[in-house]
Amino acid sequence: MKLNLELLALAIGAFAISITECWSIGLLPVIASDLNILIPAAGAVVSACAFGVMVSALLVTLSTSQLSHRMLLMVMSAIFILGSI
Repeated sequence: MKLNLELLALAIGAFAISITECWSIGLLPVIASDLNILIPAAGAVVSACAFGVMVSALLVTLSTSQLSHRMLLMVMSAIFILGSI
């Protein structure tokens, strides 16, 4: 069986994005104490962030449906990498 490097790169990228989206769940007590709020309120902040990600994903999908998938993947990956630095 031949190793599909494109699929491996896509899987690693999806894993990295998932990890960066979910890290805040484990840090709820730290976020709450840093902001001097209760843990449920910190959970609401995390939920608001998740809602923003959901809305922006919908808007990006609708606004870029006519673009080349390959170019879109490269541009979005570059934006993600630069945003993570």
